[in-house]
Amino acid sequence: MGFVRSSLSIAAATAVGAGLFIAAPAAQGADYPPPGPVRCGAAVRNGNDIAIKIRPLRDPGYKFQVQRRKSKGNWKIVASGRTKVSDGTRLVKNLKKGTYRVKCIGAPTRLDGITSAGRIR
Repeated sequence: MGFVRSSLSIAAATAVGAGLFIAAPAAQGADYPPPGPVRCGAAVRNGNDIAIKIRPLRDPGYKFQVQRRKSKGNWKIVASGRTKVSDGTRLVKNLKKGTYRVKCIGAPTRLDGITSAGRIR
């Protein structure tokens, strides 16, 4: 009688259905650490307009949301859109009095950015 193994061979394990688990290589596009958030700037223009500027420039432009404060910690989206490809800016016009902030939605490779709150009087 020959030597008896206490564990299954690779061929026997595969036949039983156990299979082997082989680690896959790391994703090709994974950047660690990820790049920082987009640089998002906003300024009140002409009394009740908000000028938005987002950097770095990106071909289809960045999405953004203009949010108005309803109560402490509670923000409502009042306008949204996409920046111009050429210069990364957009002007949101005719906003009511209140406190506003702009949330800039980052690309798949960047984090979102939020401006500090500003008032339109």
